[in-house]
Amino acid sequence: MRTGFIIGIIAGTFALAVSFASKILFVTPFLPEIGALALFSNVPGELESQAIESLGILAKYSAFGGAILVNLLLFGLLGVIYERASSTIMRGGSLKRFIRYSILIYIFLSAFGFWLSIISSISSNPISISSVLVSTIPVAVSFSLITVVIHSKWEIANSIQTAETTNMETEETTTIRPEDTPPTPIAQPHLQRRLLIRGSLLSASAVGVALLIYGLLPFTSSSPFGESTSTRSNRPITPASDLTGIFKDPRLTEFVNSEITSNKEFYKVQVNIFDPVVDVNKWSLKINGLVDREIEMTYDEILSLPSKEQFTTLECISNEIGGNLIGNALWKGTTLKEVLDRAGVKEDSFYIKFKSFDGYWVGIPLDKAMMESTLLAYQMNGETLSAGHGFPLRAIVPGIYGMMNAKWITEIQLEPAVVVGFWQERGWSNDAQIMTNVIIKKPRSGARFSGPTPLSGVAFAGVRGISKVEVSMDRGETWTEASLKRPLSGYSWVLWALEWIPPSAGVYQIWTRATDSTGTTQIEKTTQPFPNGATGYHKINVRVQGV
Repeated sequence: MRTGFIIGIIAGTFALAVSFASKILFVTPFLPEIGALALFSNVPGELESQAIESLGILAKYSAFGGAILVNLLLFGLLGVIYERASSTIMRGGSLKRFIRYSILIYIFLSAFGFWLSIISSISSNPISISSVLVSTIPVAVSFSLITVVIHSKWEIANSIQTAETTNMETEETTTIRPEDTPPTPIAQPHLQRRLLIRGSLLSASAVGVALLIYGLLPFTSSSPFGESTSTRSNRPITPASDLTGIFKDPRLTEFVNSEITSNKEFYKVQVNIFDPVVDVNKWSLKINGLVDREIEMTYDEILSLPSKEQFTTLECISNEIGGNLIGNALWKGTTLKEVLDRAGVKEDSFYIKFKSFDGYWVGIPLDKAMMESTLLAYQMNGETLSAGHGFPLRAIVPGIYGMMNAKWITEIQLEPAVVVGFWQERGWSNDAQIMTNVIIKKPRSGARFSGPTPLSGVAFAGVRGISKVEVSMDRGETWTEASLKRPLSGYSWVLWALEWIPPSAGVYQIWTRATDSTGTTQIEKTTQPFPNGATGYHKINVRVQGV
């Protein structure tokens, strides 16, 4: 039983490597990924938020790693079944065993994969019966091949060992000449270890080849697997001659130049383990539902529409106070209104529903959809969207959290009632209005310094804008107003800075708060991101060593 389990693990590793290579090369379903997505799809939003809070982006990859482990354990059990059945239904030559076992494994994996796809309401690609049936073929064949080959060699090694041992026991023991002494047989444990080591090396090599295939793919801005190498955040957006006050301080040059987040550094939060791959030559955008006429537009037709560039900050609703799930970019696209007007919006329309290539969906009110600031974007910081940021088309809707800004859009439906989106079904806010938020960028918590130092950071309140940022060095007893840099747009974050002269050495806790343009100051009480977004002051501890 132990032998069958080990062989099953070895063969399963090889099979998963083949499946991963197939996914990368031919965009087929990958069982561990479907398993992880099934878990995400059925976990309540509150638990998902706690996982992100505890593990960050590792939460998703931990679930993926767990799914791989579960798959390997299943393969190990299949190896045990083969070992037990080798003398019954698996009897016969190696070829017959291979064919029978491949058929049984194929049936099992197809059923398992299809079951996972059913309980997963979102996937890295639309999962159909045909895609599951096709993608399971190389997995079943490779797993069965390695299992049968190793078992066959195992049986041959054991039969040789048995024969040699029998011959030694029956050999005459009298007058044996040295040249007649039979060769010393190889001990059976050595044969076992050698066979398992070779099998393990074979599987490890398959994994290495699969990862090599993934790594050799082109990493360009439009690559479905790569991330942009934009360096926009390292270039000044505002000429130095236009900077005023503290923002001219050389100590803040790097901070000021980071007003735009590079594509590579811009946060990504999505259910998918791997970025969805969209063939733009086959892609189209459909507009239907409560419209005067249904339309379908190709990528080139979208590009031919009147375009608009707009600085907009996006923030994930899972972002904690002081977190980094926020970024600011220059987006280019056409207005959603432009597209909807071409279809003709009926009077009883109330919401629009975005449908994405990966199965994701979310809805926004029609009045937000018709704003001139709501874009269907195809460029980010002057470059074609990468797969991770929604290639070929994504929504940019100022004022609401990132989960409402759908990526990989394939269809837009006009609906008569409120649309409850994917995450909203799991308890997250369907209103998703961005909470006022201040982040201290420099110094970092735990920093040590002496003498005067600039404090700096960003503040964001969605479309409400920021009118004031205040900083306290005495736990809220007194507040000092910081300087604000003029924002790049009415939809982007605001840079703030303040020169601080510590009165004495010691440990200080720095607090920040902001007031939006309506005159509302953010609340001090800290709440967790679930379900409406985090609230509270960002606070850091620093040590002043001398003045």
